[in-house]
Amino acid sequence: MSGEPDLVGPPWAARRGATVAFMETDYEQVLGDAETMLDEVDASLARLADGSYGVCVTCRERINDERLAETPTTRTCDRHAA
Repeated sequence: MSGEPDLVGPPWAARRGATVAFMETDYEQVLGDAETMLDEVDASLARLADGSYGVCVTCRERINDERLAETPTTRTCDRHAA
């Protein structure tokens, strides 16, 4: 034995496989989150184009500027926030 760790065989191979599986899961989560954010931005741009940006989709009241500054893609006022 050379005294150096075996980085190919078990247990390293099992750990490497677990790490790759975790990274793939993490990548899928990040990709899904990014797609959701892009959908929200697209919806906000559509509301901007049709003049309904900044108006609550539930009660049709104006969404306050502070809320829009904090979350520009919000669709609801403070009262109707989930």
